[in-house]
Amino acid sequence: MKKEKLAKIQKQAKENQIQREKIRNLQKRVTIIGTIGLVSLILMVLTGLFVDEKQETENKFSLTTDFTAQQIIETYLQTPPTISGDIGEKIEITKNGAWIETGEQKFLTLLAARFSTQEMVYTIRKSNIDIIGTWEINLIEKEGGFDVLIKENSQTNNLGYRALLFWDGENRYSENLFESLKEALTLR
Repeated sequence: MKKEKLAKIQKQAKENQIQREKIRNLQKRVTIIGTIGLVSLILMVLTGLFVDEKQETENKFSLTTDFTAQQIIETYLQTPPTISGDIGEKIEITKNGAWIETGEQKFLTLLAARFSTQEMVYTIRKSNIDIIGTWEINLIEKEGGFDVLIKENSQTNNLGYRALLFWDGENRYSENLFESLKEALTLR
């Protein structure tokens, strides 16, 4: 009987040893994967150092639409787009401009338009993501729609968002602004 008990205890000890080895191997893998993930994240954020804080770009987009320039400008003023690519979800008017919220992002903006010259100006004076700047939007009529020229003069102080510019391209905010303007037109 003692031999049986001893054999059973030895078998259980061996099984426990195998389980401990499996756990140690799993811990090593998790540590390695976590370290690789953390290093990758740090390197991605550090790529923001390769991007200048100031962006000055000019972009041309094609907008196929039946809307007139006046209707596009009215939509821009009534359904403000954002540089995040979304339409403002919540708008709070203040004496300094309009706070436009989309998700976690908040922008203190000024929206201006000149119907006679088919121009719009989107200015971010302050934001919770450390981006400020001006985007001048010009509509140039063409057959079947408009060419939309966007001239950006902005500053991104947030290293993470500058890293996004590195990976997504320096035209990211102008492209997002154009896409959200197109989205606003579909809601009209």
